[in-house]
Amino acid sequence: MNKFECFKLCLKTNKCKFVEFERKNCSLYDSIVLNDKTLNGKFWYYVENWLIECTGEKIDNYDKLISKKIQENIFSNSSQICYIKPFFVKSLTVVKNFYLFNNFLTLIRANTFYNLVVFLKLDLSNNKINSIENGAFNGLSNLTSLNLRQNLLTSLSSNMFSGLINLNELFINLNNISFINDRTFCSLSKLKHLYLEYNNLERIEAETFYGLDLIQQIWLHKNRIKTIDSMAFNFLTTLKVLKLEENQLTNISEFTFNKLRLLNSLELYENVIEHLYPDIFNSLIALKTLSIQTNKICQIDVETFRNLSNLEVLYLSKNQLSYINATTFSSLKNLIKLYLDNNFLKILNDNMFIGLVKLTELSLERNQISFIDKNAFNGLNSLRTLDLRSNNLDYLNSEVFIKISNLFILDLGINRLKEANLTHLNKLDSLFLDSNQLSNFTTNLTTIKYLNLNRNPLVYLNMSFFEQNGMIPSLETLVLNFCQLEFIHKDDLQTYTKLKDLRLFGNPLKYLNDTIFDGLINLRSLRINSNVVGLTAIKTKLSSLTIYYNEN
Repeated sequence: MNKFECFKLCLKTNKCKFVEFERKNCSLYDSIVLNDKTLNGKFWYYVENWLIECTGEKIDNYDKLISKKIQENIFSNSSQICYIKPFFVKSLTVVKNFYLFNNFLTLIRANTFYNLVVFLKLDLSNNKINSIENGAFNGLSNLTSLNLRQNLLTSLSSNMFSGLINLNELFINLNNISFINDRTFCSLSKLKHLYLEYNNLERIEAETFYGLDLIQQIWLHKNRIKTIDSMAFNFLTTLKVLKLEENQLTNISEFTFNKLRLLNSLELYENVIEHLYPDIFNSLIALKTLSIQTNKICQIDVETFRNLSNLEVLYLSKNQLSYINATTFSSLKNLIKLYLDNNFLKILNDNMFIGLVKLTELSLERNQISFIDKNAFNGLNSLRTLDLRSNNLDYLNSEVFIKISNLFILDLGINRLKEANLTHLNKLDSLFLDSNQLSNFTTNLTTIKYLNLNRNPLVYLNMSFFEQNGMIPSLETLVLNFCQLEFIHKDDLQTYTKLKDLRLFGNPLKYLNDTIFDGLINLRSLRINSNVVGLTAIKTKLSSLTIYYNEN
């Protein structure tokens, strides 16, 4: 038998992980530790129908380890290491960090790192580890960081992490973990950061996290979690960040977050939650960010956010909300950003956002809003950004904007508006009115720097979109793509002396007078169809102007 035939035999054998080939003799092994007689030989590792050469390098003595020492670090990463011998060194006082990532380790034996009390960081990420014996980390009493990321672990046993009494951060993400024994982490009383994301967990039991007395962050996103015991987080009184997004949660008990009085960030987005109990967030008095977007919530009780007075950011996007009570947000006196986009809201009633005195950003994009009460935005004196894009608005009472006169950005694009009276918005900087039904547009808001009128049935420019009243328009960017402009008079743009960017793609323009941009000393960019006559003369006159063509 030759070497190739030996490898081929391994491929056909389900349990074959290592091959020894010597003098035409082929031996197959499911674990390197079963092959003690050839630990110094060459091995071939089998993964997903590929044979990856492993030199058979093993760590078994001090000299081999210390040869890779640089200052206080040992770099044994990417070294094709297959095996580490338990008790491989009796003492090592000169090293703090041990890097073993990107090797071919499959098993960590008990007492592998025995007596290495000086180690602070151990990185075993990106190996093929599928088994860790109890007591594997004995002796690492001063270790503060353990990285087991991207291995093949399927479960965590009760005593797996015993001895790690000073561990501060533990990375077990990107494994195949589907089961965690109760009290697995009970010896990790100083752990602050636990990363379990990208695994296959389906349940969190009452004592899964028992013993994590100082924990601050737990990342559980991208699992398959369907159920959380109502007592699972009761021991975690120091927790500040809890990430449960992108799981399969449908229902969360009203007692689940009861003891998390220091929590400041809770991520629940991209689950299948249909209902929130009125008291579910009552204990979260320190919460600053709450993400419950992309669920199936159709109703929110007026008491749900009652105790979240420190909340600053609330994500409710991509749910099934069709109605919100006027007092739903009344307790959120410190809220800065509210996202309600991609829901089924049809009407914005009076005082709907009362109490949100610090709100600066409100997103209502992609709802079905057809009517806004003139008092809907009462109390939003701090609002700077309002997004009403992609709704069903065909009319807006100008008084809607009286209480939000400090608005800086307004997006009304993709609606059905035939007119837009924005008189009260005397601080507006950016205005989006694209994809409406405006055949004419005039405003007194000379503060506007960015104006988007894309895809409106505008046939001509009426000398200026701005009623100047002696004021020079601040406009820097004017977007008029895909309107119905057939002709622009040579004087139509003369008032826009601060204009830098003009976009005219997709209009039926045939000709531009070469004096049309006279006086526009700041103009740097013109986007226009390539077949418009006069562009060569314009470019000759304005050497600083860059013309971008859209081929017809």
